[in-house]
Amino acid sequence: MASAISSDSFREVRMRWRSKRRCVVSATRILLDTNIAIYLFRGHEKLVRELDYNDLSISSITRVELLAWKEIDDVQKLWMENFMERCELIRVNKGIEDIGIGIIREYGLGIADALVAATAMFEGIALMTADKDFKRIDRGLKLLFYS
Repeated sequence: MASAISSDSFREVRMRWRSKRRCVVSATRILLDTNIAIYLFRGHEKLVRELDYNDLSISSITRVELLAWKEIDDVQKLWMENFMERCELIRVNKGIEDIGIGIIREYGLGIADALVAATAMFEGIALMTADKDFKRIDRGLKLLFYS
């Protein structure tokens, strides 16, 4: 993976998110895949602008993937935690598990991706991702593909 954002970009993005009470002011509710959170972390300005004023959510699966990511130092981990505190955290429940099992069986996605997709489907919200594997799910998933 590429290196984390520069300290100047890191401060700029951090200040943008820190200045809001939450990540959002409320418009469209969007579940962020792990790769989108990483792009935000790395300072993708187009993505920051695109997500501004949307109600951002993350799955507990994404939370685990982000905090277990080995390429971040303690300061960057703190930024990630601060960012995630401003997003709605959706925990995996039995309904999400059941949908995830169906996704794994029907589309062959891995457990983490299946549970993230299942979270979006269960909540009836769009999933924003840059992972092409999610395009295999041909029904029931509102997908916002970022490239």
